[in-house]
Amino acid sequence: MTPEEDKEEVNRSAMLSAGPYLTLGIQLAMTVVAAFFIGRLCDEKFSTAPWLMITAIVAGSAGGLIKFIRTVNDLAKQDDERARNKKKS
Repeated sequence: MTPEEDKEEVNRSAMLSAGPYLTLGIQLAMTVVAAFFIGRLCDEKFSTAPWLMITAIVAGSAGGLIKFIRTVNDLAKQDDERARNKKKS
């Protein structure tokens, strides 16, 4: 391999390993936004404004944060395993 091909391979590898981390913020934000709209819809249907919206936002935030933390932990474990496997090779 030429030095340019090596550099391209390193860049490709870095982007592939960073990709899952880049979507985490969007997933968390979309969970909270979806919870907001579901809560708002329920408030309109049951005339309970703003209580169901607030409850849905809190529940969506908690659920999104739990999913965020689990995903980060899983990705970190995968990165550690890859690093250990490279050292063994």
